[in-house]
Amino acid sequence: MKNQLKKSLINLLTVGMLFFPIRSLNSSNSFLGDKEIHKINNIESISSKLLKDNYLENYRAPLEYSTNFWKNVFTTESSKSFIVNPYNLNHWKEEKSKIYKKIPNNYWVIHGKKQYIKKSVKRAYKHLDYIIDSLEKHDLPVSLSVVPLYESGFREDAISKAGAVGMWQLMAGTARDYGLKVNSRVDERLNPKKSLSAFIKYYKDSQKQFNNHLFSLVSYNVGRLPVFRYKWSKENPIKTIRSGIGFAPRNYPSMYFASKDILTNPRKYYPYIFHNKKMEKIKPKPVFFEIGKRDINYYIKKEKCF
Repeated sequence: MKNQLKKSLINLLTVGMLFFPIRSLNSSNSFLGDKEIHKINNIESISSKLLKDNYLENYRAPLEYSTNFWKNVFTTESSKSFIVNPYNLNHWKEEKSKIYKKIPNNYWVIHGKKQYIKKSVKRAYKHLDYIIDSLEKHDLPVSLSVVPLYESGFREDAISKAGAVGMWQLMAGTARDYGLKVNSRVDERLNPKKSLSAFIKYYKDSQKQFNNHLFSLVSYNVGRLPVFRYKWSKENPIKTIRSGIGFAPRNYPSMYFASKDILTNPRKYYPYIFHNKKMEKIKPKPVFFEIGKRDINYYIKKEKCF
């Protein structure tokens, strides 16, 4: 009789505790905050705007190889690495432990950035609304909103080795030239909206100077080089950026295309990035209660929604 009573009590408690998380999961607010829900609802409209924007698309074909390379880097686990010839992007993928003993002279190792870019994509949706609105207001392509993905990971406090600061990675001199306060007390580069304003002014000036969209984009990384003004350069823009202007500016348009593709369809590259409905089992946790004079320890399997 006692054993039957114990079993019935255990069954009742088990059923009750199992139903509790199931009921709570019926409400999306139990596992997603308001900001997260806003991101999910906003993905489609932002993706649609980026998809319709054909800015620089005429340069995509000759840069397809390097664009695919950067998409691989942005979606590869950090446990994998690429050995890269910085001049022609000949590369292959190996385990870290195998790479370090085989690096040829003058080759670089670039680690996968999946975890970093995935977090950056999540951060992006805090800012993309007002960035796109501002770009449209100033007659600039909305796809320029993807630049912070590879510049700063949409971090407002990002600081580069070269001294560029903020989400838009402005150097101190450039920031001052375009109206931002940068001194020992104030650094307005840390304000994402004010630094966006400086970016817009800089970019519009570059367009006026070069009358070339590709050079306007690349100049944001390397500066307004005299080579961008040569007649030969304007007639051969792809050859110009592939010449000796450095690894980063040479790959800047390819990183732009890769970032645009990722932000246009983030779920393709990072499944369940915003709303993972996959049910995953959690390790069973002990529950103690007293029946009569005896403690009974039993385990309940729980399911959690991510």
